[in-house]
Amino acid sequence: IPTSSNEMIQRRLYLYIVAAVSLGMLLVGLGNLGTTTLNVVLRAPRTGTVVKDAIAGFGAVTLVGLPVWLLHWTIAQRLAGRHPDERASALRRLYLYLVLAATAVAAAIGLRGLLEDGLGLLLGSFTDGAALARTAWVSLLLLAFWFYHLRVAEADRAAVGQVGTSATLRRWYAYGLLFLGLAFLLFG
Repeated sequence: IPTSSNEMIQRRLYLYIVAAVSLGMLLVGLGNLGTTTLNVVLRAPRTGTVVKDAIAGFGAVTLVGLPVWLLHWTIAQRLAGRHPDERASALRRLYLYLVLAATAVAAAIGLRGLLEDGLGLLLGSFTDGAALARTAWVSLLLLAFWFYHLRVAEADRAAVGQVGTSATLRRWYAYGLLFLGLAFLLFG
């Protein structure tokens, strides 16, 4: 266990930076692996990539991202469970709210496309069911990770409260999502 505050900050930086990068890899890998698989299952028209190469590449990204994220996130969760200071850390909250913001924005864009394509399919102006399935897969994947991280952030708030920098990060996250929602309403 680190003894000085500099060592704790360095440990937190390492854990959350690696967790964020590996989570990004995992989401990209799972998203693209799922869409490639849906293309094969639904016999969608092929693009320039070979299916085997795409599955191998995205499978590799997933196989690297998943264990690295699980390892670092498990360590971070254990430390947060043992030490209230860790759970209240501004770096932990920054990680959580950045992940929540990134997944929410990407999911909102996907859900907007899903709504447009779904309505187009119902009205007969859109006929690509495979594209609809791909968008649904990616949106559901992002929402699943968003809900998970939201529950972690809520548990942290319930356990140790939220003041100072942590509260400011939460407000920035909320204001950003409200702005995004307003933009979607204005331009949709």
